[in-house]
Amino acid sequence: MKTFYRLNFPVAQFIKDNIDFDDFPRTFEPFADGTPRLWGVKYYPNEKILTQEFINFLHELDFHPPHTHIFMGPANSELFIHKDAPSDPRNAWAFNFSWGSESSEMRWYHINDSETPVVKHTLTNRYVDTWTADQCTLIDRAPMLLTPTLVRVDLAHHAANMGNTVRWSASVRDQHNWTWEEAVEFFKPWIA
Repeated sequence: MKTFYRLNFPVAQFIKDNIDFDDFPRTFEPFADGTPRLWGVKYYPNEKILTQEFINFLHELDFHPPHTHIFMGPANSELFIHKDAPSDPRNAWAFNFSWGSESSEMRWYHINDSETPVVKHTLTNRYVDTWTADQCTLIDRAPMLLTPTLVRVDLAHHAANMGNTVRWSASVRDQHNWTWEEAVEFFKPWIA
């Protein structure tokens, strides 16, 4: 099964123009193990990020995301390889939109046999299993665009910004705790 699908929602604009991120931190404390923390995440009210047209569309689908995750990735950098809530197979999906960088992508990995993760304490006060690239095998990649993209987050993955400017990404998640297969089935009418 694929790790991502472009979604063709009947919405003219998803993300508001000229969002003010002045309150988004540009530097971050290192992880407890001393590893630098290059990428940041902050939760914003949906109304600050998403257009009212898109919020209304989500509500018609009985989607009521509590907030929008905003990720910021500096130029020429990568987020650590991780799984979102690896102990919960029902936290398997999100839809993402990215902008600001001329070249960014999301990558998915198979964890090589007998590799053990390093646990990191994240900015959102979670502990997350992480791996290095030499512990994994790349299985898929997708350019990230300002187009809604259903992404699989229960597999090892990360985002990479290969551009020379900051990459912003909005990630929308919801109360529907579906497996990846259930999410794909629900979104099938909008898969491009």
